[in-house]
Amino acid sequence: MSDPPTTVIRLWPTARAPGQARAALREACSDLPTSVVSDASLLVTELVTNACQHARTTVTVAITRDDGSIGVAVHDSDATLPATAGPESLRPEAEGGRGLIIVRAIASRFGVRVAADGKTCWFRVP
Repeated sequence: MSDPPTTVIRLWPTARAPGQARAALREACSDLPTSVVSDASLLVTELVTNACQHARTTVTVAITRDDGSIGVAVHDSDATLPATAGPESLRPEAEGGRGLIIVRAIASRFGVRVAADGKTCWFRVP
């Protein structure tokens, strides 16, 4: 039995990075159900956006597909744990702060690993 196919991309922390991650995910998973790819696209956008805005380091995205599910790991070089925003981020006029709430709500599994070289936020859908 072979390892599941994995796509790895490295991104600069720019406004274009989330779109580049989405495009790589959609290309790597084009034959999977649309609903699974759409959910994973939303979640990779959230995690890459967080990495670019908060860590401000290069971002490595690893996309793994296995038996109709998608696993994504987003690594940056900042070991600071991501924080879920407080209640103020839930106000309709708030411009941000909902990313991890969305990831936790949609992903079947989600976690964060911290190491000497930074942190990896990961999820799996469905």
